[in-house]
Amino acid sequence: MTIIQCSDCGGAVSTKAETCPHCGRLFEPQPPLSSDGEVTPTYAGFWVRFCAYVIDGVVVTVGGGILGFIIGLVAGLVSPDTLLNPVFETLTGLVGGLASAAYFVFMHSSSKQATLGKMAMSLKVTDLDGERIGVGKSFLRLIGTVVSAVLLMIGYLMVAFTERKQGLHDKIAGTLVVRS
Repeated sequence: MTIIQCSDCGGAVSTKAETCPHCGRLFEPQPPLSSDGEVTPTYAGFWVRFCAYVIDGVVVTVGGGILGFIIGLVAGLVSPDTLLNPVFETLTGLVGGLASAAYFVFMHSSSKQATLGKMAMSLKVTDLDGERIGVGKSFLRLIGTVVSAVLLMIGYLMVAFTERKQGLHDKIAGTLVVRS
């Protein structure tokens, strides 16, 4: 058992204590430490990540709907026949797909290290050293999600069974999803 000093009264307190036995000060729970004294991250499991993804699905769907409405409105004002053109429909779909990809890539590589869904669930994406990922690694992670989906979602299910709760996309990109 490790003993620390209470910052309020100076009394000796166990690191496992929730309150100081001398002055009653409440302590914040501390993250677990590894054998070498490093903070061990709390990896995010399947269901909390699933909930974050559902929230992101709503965000992307609403955002895509607004973007599609604006594009359709402008195109309809320019030429009403444009709305029925298959090329226009294809281009609109591509714009929506790129906007969705940009959302995930740039949010994961942002200073928040998380999409809105992950923020709502108090999660963030890191590299294997716990550091913020860049745009390149975030894009590789996105490509990994496509691979996970193509493989009948097995890449996503890996989160439930791997030691560090990594999906195939996390393993491909060298990322972790941890509680923030």
